[in-house]
Amino acid sequence: MHICIAGPMTLELINHPFDKNKLPIGYPFPPMAEFVNAFLKRGHKITAVTYSTGIDKPIYLESESINIFIAKRRDRHAARDFFNYETLQIQQFLNSIKVDLVASQWSYEFSLAALRSEQPKVTVRLRDYPPLIFRYNHDPYRFMRLLIHIYVTNRAEHLEANSSYLYNQLPTKLKQKTVILPNFISLDKFNLPKYKKENYIITVSEGFKGRKNIARGIIAYSLVRKNHPELEYYLIGSDLGEYEAAQRFAIKNKIDAGIKFIGNQSYKKTLEYISKAKLMVHPSLEESFGYSVLEAMILGTPVLGGDKSGNIPYLLGFGEYGEICNIKNPIEISSKINEMLSNDNKLSKIANLAQTHAIENYSEEVVVQEFEKYYEKIVNE
Repeated sequence: MHICIAGPMTLELINHPFDKNKLPIGYPFPPMAEFVNAFLKRGHKITAVTYSTGIDKPIYLESESINIFIAKRRDRHAARDFFNYETLQIQQFLNSIKVDLVASQWSYEFSLAALRSEQPKVTVRLRDYPPLIFRYNHDPYRFMRLLIHIYVTNRAEHLEANSSYLYNQLPTKLKQKTVILPNFISLDKFNLPKYKKENYIITVSEGFKGRKNIARGIIAYSLVRKNHPELEYYLIGSDLGEYEAAQRFAIKNKIDAGIKFIGNQSYKKTLEYISKAKLMVHPSLEESFGYSVLEAMILGTPVLGGDKSGNIPYLLGFGEYGEICNIKNPIEISSKINEMLSNDNKLSKIANLAQTHAIENYSEEVVVQEFEKYYEKIVNE
């Protein structure tokens, strides 16, 4: 098949033949590169559609196996007009090409452009649930994205949910045209060196406030540190670096001791940090899937997540493949961390069970064939 995959993606991680030094970064979301690479490995022709800041005009590159179109994204206020500037570029490009299927990612601007284009076969992949996100973050940006989501999901003929949890959030009308296809992970991550565990726990998150719930994780660590004064806490992701939101909160509350505010890192470096950690603490209140948790499972790092945090308890087998607790209660979080750190044998057993479960249920080799079957069905309708 010739599949057009449209969505935010980190271009340097895609297996393409073009000069990576001459390409913009695209958009910093590494899992989309894995998505593209998986279909390339299986012999499909791919047209990748994304956008990037820092370019003067759209870029289009062609090769035998993959074509890449990069729209120009505005630096600021792109959502104010429903991403009209960006969607028009993408829509015009889609009108100019012939593919078997457009696989659009997220129910936002890329899907809006795909559904407004002349492409006859479009499937929209739901990777989060905007009504719930807006409940945690009442800001104009997320309100605009919520409106786009409502338009897209009502207009689309084919929807994919990335988890059973997300599927169950949908109204009955949308469930009738939605299939469940979980996110997958490449086992190439096993090519990383087998790092020795170091004396730190870790949280990886894109954001500090709202449903990310990082403040409670910081408070919980301050309690854990009373029993484990040498244990450090690494925070990786946006708003989690030096002088950013997480550090400001910790300093204000005088609980910053022992915390390394690392912030955004390259994808490879982030995986290295996860691999070396004794434990991942995932304090998020809600996740439609939980990709960083799956990465930790694959890399052999035990995970503590919320018992009501969206798809997280499903991923962790409700306590079989990781520990779960009331993630809204720092005392309970700290108690569970102390319990996990006190039993190395149990920690190792959980890590091994989680790794096996992740490979058997979420590896690229297992899941991508289900995507292929679904895509072929749409193409042949």
